[in-house]
Amino acid sequence: MMMYPINIYPVNDNYSQHTDQTEHINQPIFDCFEDKKERRKFIRKTFGLFLLSILSTFGSCLAFKYTSGSMNFVKSEAGQAITVISLVSTIIIMFITMCCDNLLRKSPIKYIIYTLFTFGISWSVGVSAIYVKSNILIAAILITTGTTTTLTLYSLITTSDFTGYTEYYIVGLVAIILTGTINIFLQNSVLQLLITGFGCLLFSFMIIYDIQMIVAQKHIKYKFSLDDSVLAAMSLYIDTVNLFIYILDFLTLTDRS
Repeated sequence: MMMYPINIYPVNDNYSQHTDQTEHINQPIFDCFEDKKERRKFIRKTFGLFLLSILSTFGSCLAFKYTSGSMNFVKSEAGQAITVISLVSTIIIMFITMCCDNLLRKSPIKYIIYTLFTFGISWSVGVSAIYVKSNILIAAILITTGTTTTLTLYSLITTSDFTGYTEYYIVGLVAIILTGTINIFLQNSVLQLLITGFGCLLFSFMIIYDIQMIVAQKHIKYKFSLDDSVLAAMSLYIDTVNLFIYILDFLTLTDRS
C-alpha cells in the first residue's frame, strides 16, 4: 500500500532577494509570504488526524487478536463481506486520491473519505493480526511507535532535505513490488527477508519525507499546501502502516521460538 501526494509545492527562501527565479529553480526555497500561524494550525490538524488513524489501526490489531470469537466472525459470511467491502473501499479511495484529489479539500466529504480509508486499512490489518503470534504483534507495534517517533524528531532537527528524491522512492517501491511478485513463485526465505528489510528502510525514509513536507522548514524543497491536511495525514498514515507491516513480516521471518 502506497500513495504519493501530487499537490506539493516548491518553497522560496530567496523571493525578496531574487526577481529572476530561473537561476534558482533547482534550489531549496521558502515561501516568505506563508502565514506561520496557518502552517502551525495545519501541522496540528494533520498530526491529529494521523494519530487518530494509527491508534485505530493498532487498536484494531489488538482487538482482533485478543477478542475471543474474532476468528469465527472473520470467517463468517458477515465478516467476509466486511473484509471485501474494506478492501474495495480502500482501493477506490486510493484511486480517488490520485485522480480526484480536489475532493480531499472539500468539507465534510474529505473527512468521510478519510474515515472510510482508516476503517478499510484498520480492518484489513486487524484481520491479518489474528494469524500473528502475540509477542511478535506487540513487538511490532512498539518498534513502529518508537521508530516513527524517532524519525519525527530527526525530521524536525536535521538540515538534510529528503523531499527532493521522490523519483528514488518510486523506484524503490517498484523494486519491492516486482521482487515480491517474483518471490511469490520462488518462495525464497532469504529473498523475502531482504525485501522486508528494504521495505522497512524505504518507508522510514518516506516518513521523514512526509513529515518534512508537513512541517515545511526553510531548508526543504517541497511542502504540502495548507489545504491538504487530509492528504498529508493519509500519506503519513499509509507509510507508517507499511512500515508496521514490514516490521511484522521481518519479525515473523526471524522468529525462532
